[in-house]
Amino acid sequence: MTTYAQLSSDEQAATYRAWARLVRRHGSSTVGGLRLYATSRHLRLHVGRRDPVGAQAQLRWTCSDRHGARAVAGDAAGRATSRRRR
Repeated sequence: MTTYAQLSSDEQAATYRAWARLVRRHGSSTVGGLRLYATSRHLRLHVGRRDPVGAQAQLRWTCSDRHGARAVAGDAAGRATSRRRR
């Protein structure tokens, strides 16, 4: 994922098709395309806590059969979400 932006548009499309094929194989739909998020955790916040800190997820790419791969502008226009993993 860290090198996805450096791939050519043909390579990005091939990568998307491979990921979409895997998603479909497991019974999920890709009609709406796929969304690629970058996640990060602030590990300093974990010091002294028993539960893990939540991950910050930021939408970086959207991929679909109709539109191909598209980078999300800026910081995902406020679409970054915080998710707590258990």
